[in-house]
Amino acid sequence: MMTRKELDLWVGIFAVIGIGAMLFLSLKVANLASFSAADSYQIKAKFDNIGGLKVRAPVKSAGVVVGRVGEIRFDNESFEAVVALNIDGRYQFPKDSSAKILTSGLLGEQYIGPVVGDLVTLGTAISAMGCALATAVAASRLLFALNRGAFERRGFTKVSAKSGAPISATLFVCGLAAAIIVVMRVAVTDTAFNLFAWSGTVGTLVLLVAYALFSVGAWYYLCIRAPRQGHEAALLDYVVPVLAVAVIAYTTFRNVVPWPATAPGRANIVIAAVWVIAIIAVIIAAPKTTRRIAESLSRDEGLSTEGGYLAVAVDEVEDHLQRHDAAKTPMTR
Repeated sequence: MMTRKELDLWVGIFAVIGIGAMLFLSLKVANLASFSAADSYQIKAKFDNIGGLKVRAPVKSAGVVVGRVGEIRFDNESFEAVVALNIDGRYQFPKDSSAKILTSGLLGEQYIGPVVGDLVTLGTAISAMGCALATAVAASRLLFALNRGAFERRGFTKVSAKSGAPISATLFVCGLAAAIIVVMRVAVTDTAFNLFAWSGTVGTLVLLVAYALFSVGAWYYLCIRAPRQGHEAALLDYVVPVLAVAVIAYTTFRNVVPWPATAPGRANIVIAAVWVIAIIAVIIAAPKTTRRIAESLSRDEGLSTEGGYLAVAVDEVEDHLQRHDAAKTPMTR
């Protein structure tokens, strides 16, 4: 039978163990444990919602603590939470890595887990390659039609006898693209993503303007030119192009305003504007050449502008006109 002193001793030992366990648990929850004094570097990440994330929360990768949350603040411009991550200098992550907030343990401890962007990078590279091929095909076909319409048989008019592809135009487009990439790499940036993002931004802005012009042209042909030739416009013909122009105008506005704070962002907008202005200037300065180019391109694509219809297949135009004439002809017995 234990004496009173022995009992008090064991009670004291268990009390110390219990206090130590509570202290360890408190440190764990407060994220004050596992502190490393190694050299660190700071990176910043933005989140739409950080939940219960706290300063000193661990940053983990593959279950290993690689850093701590150093600061949490609110961005008044993007309306997102900006989290500063102090990463142990022994650990390096790719530039395209992303991060997400996770929860672990019975107490619901939240931590940040970097997600290495290898798969994302691979998918982006495949998408970029597909975009490049599609752009090269469209640009070479357009250059072929433009050149043939403007200069007839001179210039980039050579085609493959086997596939019918415009060989000279394709070689010129691909060679010009390669030259631009080399110049950008040497003189402007050494980051491939920057070139991809900048060229994509310029192309998107130009396409928005092209879509707007096409919608205006569609409204003119459907609502003004077609009725003059006896084809009554439907109600949606008046409404849909106008709505399309409104949506495109708003999208363009949101991509331009507010004016970008970075030099590349401003340059993208200026380059897109220069392209659009140059094209409009050429159309105004050489209307006859522009018309020949349009007719040549229409023939290449099997399109027609007869009967007040814009860019409709020839067979479809003829079928529509025949049905329209049959409907106007009275039936006789």
